[in-house]
Amino acid sequence: MRFLSDITIEHAIAHHLDHLIPEKIISRRPLKLTEGLHLYLSEHIVSVSRLSSLVPAKFFEEPGEVAVACRAILSGSGKFTPESARIAERLFTVMGTNRTLSPGLLIVAHVRNNENKQKFLALLKMESQPVFKEDRKQGAGQG
Repeated sequence: MRFLSDITIEHAIAHHLDHLIPEKIISRRPLKLTEGLHLYLSEHIVSVSRLSSLVPAKFFEEPGEVAVACRAILSGSGKFTPESARIAERLFTVMGTNRTLSPGLLIVAHVRNNENKQKFLALLKMESQPVFKEDRKQGAGQG
């Protein structure tokens, strides 16, 4: 999705991935989308959609685990939280012990473009921010 301006985040979840320790905290519940968190994530997604370097994901004919999870979320055939966990687990595995990659949060957001009513997934790798601290303390499960 390019050049977004009016979006609604329907669900979002933050998985904490630090492959260098190694530690992963796979969240077991979506983020509580307060007005402030919704605004923070919306502004970030809109800003990213305007970057010239943005490269949308393209999946091969034989879909891998991430493609299957993404399609399940978008079609409604899979539950958001466990499917996002599959995406996070796969990313954590791929990160391996590669020290050139930085640890951080994987944010999976189910988003609606209000202009054309299309839904999409935003997969964002972000540095840990104070806006996500409460979730980590109060309910992320160890995986």
